[in-house]
Amino acid sequence: MSSSAAIDYANLATPVACIADFCLIPIGTPTASVSNEVAAVQRLMKASGLSYTMHSAGTTVEHCPTKTPHTSPSPSPSP
Repeated sequence: MSSSAAIDYANLATPVACIADFCLIPIGTPTASVSNEVAAVQRLMKASGLSYTMHSAGTTVEHCPTKTPHTSPSPSPSP
């Protein structure tokens, strides 16, 4: 689909709320572990101030101006 009209990104309407979900999949690495990367994502999410939930299948990020921000609790240390 091609259009000759240019998109005016400065005036592009944005949604009031947004939800995104992502997961990390190691490709071309010597190990399947992504623990260091998950820890980096958690630090980034905490610093961002966005509402997020980390779960076994990935991370869900939510922005809804009418909700109070929520962050996942820090994981318990391994025994």
